[in-house]
Amino acid sequence: MNEKNTLYIVVPCYKEQEVLPETSKRLREKMHQLMDEGKISRQSRVMFVNDGSSDASLEICRMYARLDPRVIIIDKENTGVSGTRNVAIERATGEYLQFVDSDDQLDPNATRLLVEAALETVEQVSAPTLEEILAADHAARKAVRAHIQ
Repeated sequence: MNEKNTLYIVVPCYKEQEVLPETSKRLREKMHQLMDEGKISRQSRVMFVNDGSSDASLEICRMYARLDPRVIIIDKENTGVSGTRNVAIERATGEYLQFVDSDDQLDPNATRLLVEAALETVEQVSAPTLEEILAADHAARKAVRAHIQ
């Protein structure tokens, strides 16, 4: 089920044992803050995708997953960052994705600004409902028939 305003923060990991503890802490704190503010749903997740690391990266990710059920771990063979992001795209069920490299030092407001921009954009876009499309199609067909006759 895809709940409205669900954000998946995707973190590809390859030999990042030195930075993962701080990165995980910051991302989980930011996500919980946005949930508490009602900006994103409680179904939002941080997804660490281990890209075949030979260091302790996977174990560190698993530790955070045990501490926080909103942390998802994917372990895969090394294919590089593009392949790792593609796996995350296939598995993520969120409405929004944010990719963060494990060694990124994001501005504290980066995720908030991303979510706010997405929500503002969605509010500005108005898509017709299925009923409106069918009604317009029916009216168009009726006008064509009248013109042909």
